[in-house]
Amino acid sequence: MIMSFVYAGFMIAASAILCADAEVYGLGQRVSGGSWSTGIHDLRPSLNLTVKAYDSPLLIPKDHIYKRVREYAHDPRIEPITLSVNTQDETSIRRIAQSYALNPHLVEALAVYLQQSPHGVYPLSPKKQKKSPHLKRVIIGADGLSLMDITKLQQRLSSPSIRLEIQPSQSEYAQKQQLLSQIRSFVDPQALEGLRNRLMGEKSMAVGIKEPHFLPLFAQRMLRRHVYYRGPNCFHAAMAFQDSALITMSRTNLRREPHHHRLMINHDELWHILNWYFYEVDPAKSKLKYGDVIVFLDVPRTHADHKPADHFMFVHASAYLFNNFVFSKGSKSPNTAYTIKTLEQEMETWSRHANRLVLKVYRKNYVNLSKKSVILSRNDWLQ
Repeated sequence: MIMSFVYAGFMIAASAILCADAEVYGLGQRVSGGSWSTGIHDLRPSLNLTVKAYDSPLLIPKDHIYKRVREYAHDPRIEPITLSVNTQDETSIRRIAQSYALNPHLVEALAVYLQQSPHGVYPLSPKKQKKSPHLKRVIIGADGLSLMDITKLQQRLSSPSIRLEIQPSQSEYAQKQQLLSQIRSFVDPQALEGLRNRLMGEKSMAVGIKEPHFLPLFAQRMLRRHVYYRGPNCFHAAMAFQDSALITMSRTNLRREPHHHRLMINHDELWHILNWYFYEVDPAKSKLKYGDVIVFLDVPRTHADHKPADHFMFVHASAYLFNNFVFSKGSKSPNTAYTIKTLEQEMETWSRHANRLVLKVYRKNYVNLSKKSVILSRNDWLQ
């Protein structure tokens, strides 16, 4: 299915989201305090190129499933494959078994396997466990996997994703120049020159591994890919998009979380990075630029609007590309891939995980971290 995205359409869709949920707030509160700005319409893209966008859900590879089933018991960083079941409801367990059994003759065997949980259960988050005390994530071992249809398991673990094809036209000369200006601190000079030639040649270009000019090196390598490990998360993806040094420096990746890959970026580490190397942007005064970090916060309903934000409120982060597209990873789970989504998709997803969803935008204050080349102007928000 092809989706056509234009600025006006994005604004209408965004306004509809705001009207549907009065508790969705806009952007603009500073880290140090201030008041929440209201209105999702504050999200104004500065780049609006002609593109075709294709819904392209991404399946987790079979070899990833097999590797995680084989190795999770030997490597605590690897998250096992699980199925969520209500252990107190035999009807529910049988229904799940019918959905995933390799054939009808194995339904009973799979139901017994899920009921008895021979390999144990994987812990739920305290919030989810409190809400559903009888829900268990049953760990699937090799013996259980042999009873299951792997294709159906892949479909269950699919990630929403979009494939993009840019179709630059002669009338978009000013937009092309803006893109080249904004992307220059994210890609090397050779890639920038290649992008310039393709844009000015008005040739259609896919955004992805085979067409690297539109993405930084990390995003080129990881787009539409899964990792085996628990840990690399949305915070990691948004920071690695900016500069790979941000996720490896001891100054920023301060703590190694048990049972997670060392590249895990937690809430306070993201807070630390944003305060050291970024400045907050009020999108009511400055349009979104390529690479801007959009941070999603879950603000308690009892939290007064004039009080400062807290890093424990962070629930998600993504990196802005152009039009209304962002690059992100869904969570720290290896079930989620690095993908391109729309802002509407991100809003819809994270509204379900927040009492009151608030967004902030941050822009990096340097060109190249390794050279400590700081952008001189910090006042583009005034333009």
